[in-house]
Amino acid sequence: MAGTKQYPGVLQITTNTFKLTITDGYIEVLDEKGNAIRDKNGTVKKQQKRYFKTVTAKSAKEASDLRAQWITEIKGGAVLTNNRMTLKQFYDYFKQHAEKLAPKSIQFYNGLFTRIDSALGHKKLDDINANNIRAFIKNLQEDGMYQGTRKDQSKLSQNTINKYHRMLNMLFNRACKWGLASFNPCERTDAPKCERNQEDIYNEEQTGQFLLLLESENTKHRTMTMITLATGCRRGETMGLQWKHINFEAGTICIEQTSQYLTGKGTYTKDPKTQGSKRTVTMSEIVATLLKTHKADHNAKRLKLGDRWAGEEDINEDFVFTTWEGRQAHPDSMNTWLRKFVTDNGLPPITPKSFRHMAATYLITSGTDIRTVAGKLGHANTNTTTIVYTHLLKSAERETSDKMESFLKQATDNAKEKQKKQAK
Repeated sequence: MAGTKQYPGVLQITTNTFKLTITDGYIEVLDEKGNAIRDKNGTVKKQQKRYFKTVTAKSAKEASDLRAQWITEIKGGAVLTNNRMTLKQFYDYFKQHAEKLAPKSIQFYNGLFTRIDSALGHKKLDDINANNIRAFIKNLQEDGMYQGTRKDQSKLSQNTINKYHRMLNMLFNRACKWGLASFNPCERTDAPKCERNQEDIYNEEQTGQFLLLLESENTKHRTMTMITLATGCRRGETMGLQWKHINFEAGTICIEQTSQYLTGKGTYTKDPKTQGSKRTVTMSEIVATLLKTHKADHNAKRLKLGDRWAGEEDINEDFVFTTWEGRQAHPDSMNTWLRKFVTDNGLPPITPKSFRHMAATYLITSGTDIRTVAGKLGHANTNTTTIVYTHLLKSAERETSDKMESFLKQATDNAKEKQKKQAK
């Protein structure tokens, strides 16, 4: 029916009736005696093996879900329809059926799939081989592929190219798991090397200058900066805070959600990056004092605007950082302010993400154990912290070695001195 979204193997017959089709490769054409029929060249004739079923469903999507269940029932997840579904069709199918796929992730995948679709989207899943994948990756490495705003760059970074390979690998793994592809061609290719960039952070002198200049800024920006820097919160976690998450009596901040922006949806909150990201962190006296001052300013604005206040009736449900009329602030507003602040004051460029790395750096170099640092940052486990901050851990380990050498030398010198005194 016109205007109905199309799903592979689903044909709408009436409003709530759909015809399902499953294709399972090819079978030999046999005569009445069961012998294979051959053409004039002696080649055995083959025809597609198909299954048909009519179901009742409220929508084409529901019928598509029933078809997926039917595939599992009749073949136990074996390879089906791989000669029919293109990569583009499967990508659309994947977005409809993948569980826990966040809107932000879909937006990110859509951005990557534009190039993938142009190169491979028209090809059927089992027609895509390792050579096709390698050719696609090689094309991404060519000069002129970068289409961003940096004037001095014409090539995609290795990290960006690696994202394309990872997405293709993820899609084919899922297609194999769902019985829609018989193999993953990405497994027969080498993933582009991904270089981990060390985030630019301020040294002690630059940090001191930054904090000194920060004192002349308004309380709102001072508070969001100090929370992020002192606790190591992600930008979205800071911008997603509501007053109910601030416990002045206990001196803690509860991280329960993160703020994001999505085109077509606007600013919204969602669960943090991982389950381990939900955590309670202690706030320093400086942060607590700033938050109290900022809350007083917040209350004053609520009273001044009265009915024009666009926030919540209960102040505890208000976001800590809002627009002038009380709406949840755009998460990028922190970047916008910070970019202008460092430019106006002649400071080196820095981002909110840098604050997080600065917090981790200062903790590690001061000797804080890796488990405590991981908990502070909201990492799911210490492995993530170890991988991201390997260079700092090595540096801290070298300092430990130097301290141990100094201790041993001092102990030896003291023993020698004592021995000399006893010999007299």
